[in-house]
Amino acid sequence: MPTVPVHIRREVNEWNVLLDKKANGDVPDNLKQAIEKSHEADLQTARYEAEDLYYAYGWSNDLEKRVISHIEMNPNFSSQVIIDLEQQEAVFVLANLNSTAPSLIAHNIYGSMNGNPMKPFNYDDSNIVMDWVFSFLVLLAVISVIHKALKLMRGSRSGLLNERSGRRKRVGAGIHLIVRLLLLVLILIWPYLIHYNYYMISVWMSYSVFVWIGLAAISCVLSMVLNLKRMAALRSR
Repeated sequence: MPTVPVHIRREVNEWNVLLDKKANGDVPDNLKQAIEKSHEADLQTARYEAEDLYYAYGWSNDLEKRVISHIEMNPNFSSQVIIDLEQQEAVFVLANLNSTAPSLIAHNIYGSMNGNPMKPFNYDDSNIVMDWVFSFLVLLAVISVIHKALKLMRGSRSGLLNERSGRRKRVGAGIHLIVRLLLLVLILIWPYLIHYNYYMISVWMSYSVFVWIGLAAISCVLSMVLNLKRMAALRSR
Protein backbone atom coordinates (compact mmCIF):
# COMPACT_ATOMS: atom_id res chain seq x y z
CA MET A 1 0.00 0.00 0.00
CA PRO A 2 1.51 3.35 -0.98
CA THR A 3 2.47 5.87 1.69
CA VAL A 4 1.31 9.46 1.77
CA PRO A 5 2.83 12.37 3.69
CA VAL A 6 1.13 13.20 6.98
CA HIS A 7 0.66 16.92 7.40
CA ILE A 8 -1.70 17.01 10.38
CA ARG A 9 0.33 17.67 13.53
CA ARG A 10 -2.39 16.25 15.78
CA GLU A 11 -2.19 12.87 14.05
CA VAL A 12 1.61 12.83 14.33
CA ASN A 13 1.40 13.67 18.05
CA GLU A 14 -1.17 10.95 18.62
CA TRP A 15 1.07 8.41 16.87
CA ASN A 16 4.07 9.49 18.97
CA VAL A 17 2.00 9.13 22.14
CA LEU A 18 1.05 5.61 21.09
CA LEU A 19 4.69 4.72 20.48
CA ASP A 20 5.66 6.10 23.89
CA LYS A 21 2.90 4.11 25.53
CA LYS A 22 3.98 1.01 23.67
CA ALA A 23 7.52 1.44 24.98
CA ASN A 24 6.14 1.71 28.53
CA GLY A 25 3.72 -1.16 28.08
CA ASP A 26 0.66 1.13 28.45
CA VAL A 27 -0.91 0.57 25.04
CA PRO A 28 -4.32 -1.17 25.02
CA ASP A 29 -4.18 -4.67 23.58
CA ASN A 30 -6.15 -3.79 20.44
CA LEU A 31 -3.79 -0.90 19.55
CA LYS A 32 -0.74 -2.99 20.38
CA GLN A 33 -2.00 -5.67 18.01
CA ALA A 34 -2.59 -3.04 15.31
CA ILE A 35 0.98 -1.71 15.65
CA GLU A 36 2.45 -5.21 15.60
CA LYS A 37 0.24 -6.11 12.64
CA SER A 38 1.63 -3.14 10.67
CA HIS A 39 5.09 -4.72 11.06
CA GLU A 40 3.98 -7.92 9.36
CA ALA A 41 3.73 -8.43 5.59
CA ASP A 42 0.62 -10.16 4.28
CA LEU A 43 2.06 -12.08 1.35
CA GLN A 44 -1.31 -12.02 -0.46
CA THR A 45 -1.38 -8.22 -0.65
CA ALA A 46 2.25 -7.15 -0.09
CA ARG A 47 4.35 -5.93 -3.00
CA TYR A 48 7.31 -8.16 -3.83
CA GLU A 49 10.62 -6.23 -3.91
CA ALA A 50 13.33 -8.91 -3.72
CA GLU A 51 13.95 -12.34 -2.23
CA ASP A 52 12.36 -12.40 1.25
CA LEU A 53 11.70 -8.64 0.94
CA TYR A 54 8.16 -7.28 0.68
CA TYR A 55 6.54 -3.84 0.93
CA ALA A 56 3.43 -3.57 3.10
CA TYR A 57 1.81 -0.94 5.35
CA GLY A 58 4.53 1.55 4.45
CA TRP A 59 7.40 -0.75 5.46
CA SER A 60 9.98 -2.70 3.48
CA ASN A 61 9.81 -5.98 5.36
CA ASP A 62 12.69 -8.50 5.37
CA LEU A 63 10.93 -11.68 6.44
CA GLU A 64 14.10 -13.70 6.97
CA LYS A 65 15.99 -11.18 9.12
CA ARG A 66 12.81 -9.71 10.68
CA VAL A 67 13.95 -6.20 9.83
CA ILE A 68 11.60 -3.45 8.66
CA SER A 69 12.70 -0.18 7.10
CA HIS A 70 11.26 2.90 5.44
CA ILE A 71 12.76 5.77 3.46
CA GLU A 72 10.96 9.10 3.06
CA MET A 73 11.74 12.04 0.79
CA ASN A 74 10.20 15.32 -0.26
CA PRO A 75 11.80 18.52 -1.63
CA ASN A 76 12.93 19.71 1.83
CA PHE A 77 13.25 16.57 3.94
CA SER A 78 14.56 13.01 3.85
CA SER A 79 14.80 10.23 6.38
CA GLN A 80 15.57 6.55 6.86
CA VAL A 81 14.40 4.25 9.63
CA ILE A 82 15.58 0.67 10.19
CA ILE A 83 14.00 -1.45 12.95
CA ASP A 84 15.33 -4.87 13.91
CA LEU A 85 12.31 -6.64 15.39
CA GLU A 86 14.38 -9.59 16.55
CA GLN A 87 17.03 -7.56 18.43
CA GLN A 88 14.63 -4.71 19.35
CA GLU A 89 17.10 -2.16 17.96
CA ALA A 90 16.43 0.75 15.64
CA VAL A 91 18.26 3.44 13.64
CA PHE A 92 16.65 6.75 12.68
CA VAL A 93 18.45 9.27 10.45
CA LEU A 94 16.80 12.58 9.50
CA ALA A 95 17.98 15.42 7.24
CA ASN A 96 16.49 18.81 6.38
CA LEU A 97 17.28 18.37 2.68
CA ASN A 98 16.27 15.97 -0.06
CA SER A 99 19.14 13.51 -0.18
CA THR A 100 20.04 9.82 -0.27
CA ALA A 101 22.59 10.44 2.50
CA PRO A 102 20.22 9.46 5.40
CA SER A 103 19.65 6.06 3.81
CA LEU A 104 23.36 5.41 3.32
CA ILE A 105 24.22 6.63 6.84
CA ALA A 106 21.44 4.54 8.44
CA HIS A 107 22.51 1.34 6.72
CA ASN A 108 26.13 2.04 7.64
CA ILE A 109 25.20 2.50 11.32
CA TYR A 110 22.97 -0.58 11.32
CA GLY A 111 25.75 -2.64 9.76
CA SER A 112 28.18 -1.37 12.41
CA MET A 113 25.74 -2.34 15.17
CA ASN A 114 25.83 -5.86 13.78
CA GLY A 115 29.62 -6.08 13.70
CA ASN A 116 30.22 -4.96 10.12
CA PRO A 117 32.86 -2.29 9.39
CA MET A 118 31.74 1.21 8.44
CA LYS A 119 32.01 1.83 4.71
CA PRO A 120 32.92 5.15 3.07
CA PHE A 121 30.35 6.35 0.57
CA ASN A 122 29.59 9.15 -1.83
CA TYR A 123 25.90 9.86 -2.04
CA ASP A 124 24.21 10.90 -5.25
CA ASP A 125 20.90 12.63 -5.46
CA SER A 126 18.66 12.36 -8.50
CA ASN A 127 16.46 15.12 -7.06
CA ILE A 128 19.34 17.61 -7.23
CA VAL A 129 19.87 16.65 -10.88
CA MET A 130 16.14 17.10 -11.49
CA ASP A 131 16.29 20.53 -9.86
CA TRP A 132 19.24 21.55 -12.08
CA VAL A 133 17.45 20.34 -15.22
CA PHE A 134 14.19 22.12 -14.45
CA SER A 135 15.99 25.25 -13.26
CA PHE A 136 17.66 25.39 -16.69
CA LEU A 137 14.26 24.85 -18.34
CA VAL A 138 12.85 27.67 -16.19
CA LEU A 139 15.60 29.97 -17.48
CA LEU A 140 14.75 29.07 -21.09
CA ALA A 141 11.04 29.58 -20.40
CA VAL A 142 11.69 33.03 -18.88
CA ILE A 143 13.66 34.06 -21.97
CA SER A 144 10.87 32.73 -24.21
CA VAL A 145 8.14 34.58 -22.28
CA ILE A 146 10.08 37.88 -22.34
CA HIS A 147 10.80 37.52 -26.07
CA LYS A 148 7.16 36.84 -26.93
CA ALA A 149 5.88 39.60 -24.66
CA LEU A 150 8.18 42.08 -26.43
CA LYS A 151 6.93 40.87 -29.82
CA LEU A 152 3.34 41.44 -28.68
CA MET A 153 4.16 44.97 -27.53
CA ARG A 154 5.96 45.81 -30.81
CA GLY A 155 3.11 44.53 -32.93
CA SER A 156 3.26 43.08 -36.45
CA ARG A 157 5.84 44.43 -38.91
CA SER A 158 5.11 42.20 -41.89
CA GLY A 159 5.63 43.77 -45.31
CA LEU A 160 3.46 43.52 -48.38
CA LEU A 161 2.61 39.98 -49.46
CA ASN A 162 1.27 38.54 -52.69
CA GLU A 163 -1.75 36.21 -52.57
CA ARG A 164 0.25 32.96 -52.72
CA SER A 165 2.74 33.87 -49.98
CA GLY A 166 -0.09 35.27 -47.84
CA ARG A 167 -2.03 31.99 -48.11
CA ARG A 168 1.10 30.02 -47.25
CA LYS A 169 1.79 32.15 -44.20
CA ARG A 170 -1.83 31.82 -43.01
CA VAL A 171 -1.57 28.01 -43.27
CA GLY A 172 1.76 28.06 -41.43
CA ALA A 173 0.34 30.25 -38.67
CA GLY A 174 -2.67 27.92 -38.33
CA ILE A 175 -0.43 24.84 -38.02
CA HIS A 176 1.75 26.64 -35.51
CA LEU A 177 -1.36 27.56 -33.50
CA ILE A 178 -2.56 23.94 -33.39
CA VAL A 179 0.89 22.66 -32.39
CA ARG A 180 1.11 25.21 -29.57
CA LEU A 181 -2.37 24.26 -28.38
CA LEU A 182 -1.43 20.57 -28.27
CA LEU A 183 1.83 21.43 -26.50
CA LEU A 184 -0.08 23.46 -23.91
CA VAL A 185 -2.41 20.54 -23.23
CA LEU A 186 0.58 18.18 -22.93
CA ILE A 187 2.34 20.51 -20.47
CA LEU A 188 -0.76 20.64 -18.27
CA ILE A 189 -1.61 16.93 -18.28
CA TRP A 190 1.84 15.24 -18.37
CA PRO A 191 1.80 14.44 -14.61
CA TYR A 192 -1.31 12.31 -15.13
CA LEU A 193 0.31 10.52 -18.07
CA ILE A 194 2.95 9.13 -15.69
CA HIS A 195 0.31 8.34 -13.02
CA TYR A 196 1.15 11.43 -10.93
CA ASN A 197 -0.88 14.52 -10.11
CA TYR A 198 -0.09 18.07 -9.05
CA TYR A 199 -0.35 17.19 -5.37
CA MET A 200 2.25 14.46 -5.82
CA ILE A 201 4.54 16.89 -7.65
CA SER A 202 4.21 19.52 -4.90
CA VAL A 203 5.29 16.97 -2.27
CA TRP A 204 7.81 14.74 -4.05
CA MET A 205 9.44 16.94 -6.69
CA SER A 206 11.44 20.15 -6.78
CA TYR A 207 9.46 23.38 -6.83
CA SER A 208 11.29 24.29 -10.05
CA VAL A 209 9.01 21.74 -11.77
CA PHE A 210 5.94 23.82 -10.84
CA VAL A 211 7.64 27.05 -11.95
CA TRP A 212 8.56 25.51 -15.30
CA ILE A 213 5.00 24.23 -15.86
CA GLY A 214 3.60 27.72 -15.22
CA LEU A 215 6.11 29.55 -17.40
CA ALA A 216 5.91 27.00 -20.21
CA ALA A 217 2.12 27.30 -20.22
CA ILE A 218 2.37 31.11 -20.35
CA SER A 219 4.86 30.85 -23.22
CA CYS A 220 2.45 28.62 -25.18
CA VAL A 221 -0.45 31.01 -24.56
CA LEU A 222 1.63 33.98 -25.77
CA SER A 223 2.61 32.01 -28.88
CA MET A 224 -1.05 31.29 -29.58
CA VAL A 225 -1.95 34.98 -29.16
CA LEU A 226 0.86 35.98 -31.52
CA ASN A 227 -0.33 33.49 -34.14
CA LEU A 228 -3.95 34.61 -33.83
CA LYS A 229 -2.89 38.23 -34.33
CA ARG A 230 -0.74 37.22 -37.28
CA MET A 231 -3.61 35.29 -38.91
CA ALA A 232 -5.96 38.22 -38.36
CA ALA A 233 -3.45 40.62 -39.92
CA LEU A 234 -2.94 38.33 -42.94
CA ARG A 235 -6.69 38.00 -43.53
CA SER A 236 -7.15 41.78 -43.44
CA ARG A 237 -4.71 42.21 -46.37
